[in-house]
Amino acid sequence: MGRQEIEHAFANAGWDLDDCFTDVLIIGCSGDSVSLLAHEEAWRDNESVFEILDHKRIVGRWVREIPTPQQAQELLARLCRANGSVKGAVDVLE
Repeated sequence: MGRQEIEHAFANAGWDLDDCFTDVLIIGCSGDSVSLLAHEEAWRDNESVFEILDHKRIVGRWVREIPTPQQAQELLARLCRANGSVKGAVDVLE
């Protein structure tokens, strides 16, 4: 998936694109504390892995599909419940 395809997929899933760090990141914002990131490798190496981050709870998860903001929030909420809201946890979805 190329850079423009990823940007379109983020927008189609309901994410607002943030144009900061455009050389190395595609950032999708949802208007709350959750964001979706595509690192440069996602479009450079055709590596379809994305990072969901909750900035309030300081928790994240790697995913292979682009979720909607609602799906991302639900996934991170389940992760926090399962891990006892451990701050700084980053879980990799294989």
